[in-house]
Amino acid sequence: MIYLGSLLAGVINGLFASGAGQIVVFLFIYLLHIQTHTARATSVFLMCLVTVITFIRYLTFVEIKINQTILVGLIGLVCGVIGSKIMKKIESNYLNLISGVVIAGFAIYNIVR
Repeated sequence: MIYLGSLLAGVINGLFASGAGQIVVFLFIYLLHIQTHTARATSVFLMCLVTVITFIRYLTFVEIKINQTILVGLIGLVCGVIGSKIMKKIESNYLNLISGVVIAGFAIYNIVR
């Protein structure tokens, strides 16, 4: 089951460049019963690997502004460090609730726009 989930996460990340990490977190927490904070940290690591591979693939058919990409990457890196420090202070139940609300909010936004 975890291999199917990994395949699905990779395809979703390749297609939409987002969302796959949430699938991996769900698999880790609810199917493998990994502690929430560990599941999220592992998901971020896996999505970094998938993102690098996907980025390299996109380079073959999309023109990318390297300076802008580096700037956005650095901003993402700094904000990721801040977010991980905040995440450590939030209880697992609240972290899962916040995550669900954010994903639902994005889904509703995409439906009504």
